[in-house]
Amino acid sequence: MRYILLIFVGIVLTPLFLYASYGSILWILGYEFSEGPDVLAEKLINEKRPAKDCFLYRTLDLGPRPTTYELQMECVYEYASLTLDPLACELLLPSDYGWSCLGAAKEEGDICSINYGKYVEWWIESVYENPQKATLQECKQGLVSSEKGKKCCHILLLTNEEDVNDCSRFKSDYQFNDLCLSQLAAKLKDQEVCDSIVNENARIICEIRVKYKK
Repeated sequence: MRYILLIFVGIVLTPLFLYASYGSILWILGYEFSEGPDVLAEKLINEKRPAKDCFLYRTLDLGPRPTTYELQMECVYEYASLTLDPLACELLLPSDYGWSCLGAAKEEGDICSINYGKYVEWWIESVYENPQKATLQECKQGLVSSEKGKKCCHILLLTNEEDVNDCSRFKSDYQFNDLCLSQLAAKLKDQEVCDSIVNENARIICEIRVKYKK
């Protein structure tokens, strides 16, 4: 009877022991076992390790929870957003999550928010406060009176209209010029257009957008 009890206890405790030692086993094998993808991302950054090490993350895919791969992707996203390194997002492209990652890796918000083929938004003071809006048709008809609105309208038209391909009006305003060139590069699928973008972060994002644009 005692032997049967010992066997039963062994059967019950062995999986628990293996699970408890899982992290140590992974560490020995060179993998990562962390409290979560955000914690691992911070660890990699602090240790000056590349974003690709997020894919060393291992978990037990048990129960209704994100898979190991989904958590690895979340780690990359967090890494990119904390470091503002859009190159990390290439690990996730061309998935929708990868495109979202590029937005999180921007150093600064766009001076105009372009909604393809529909409308453009801009802000009077700081970004996301007191938004102004114009549709594509309003921009075509010249119904926008503010100077900032006219500039944003031009970028919306350039994004959507085949015969609008000029960013020269923004030469003295690098924020508008960078956005205009980024939209033009994506439209023409021409990575060389990105070369004239002043902000390095914006230039890298532009190059990645063109590279993975369908």
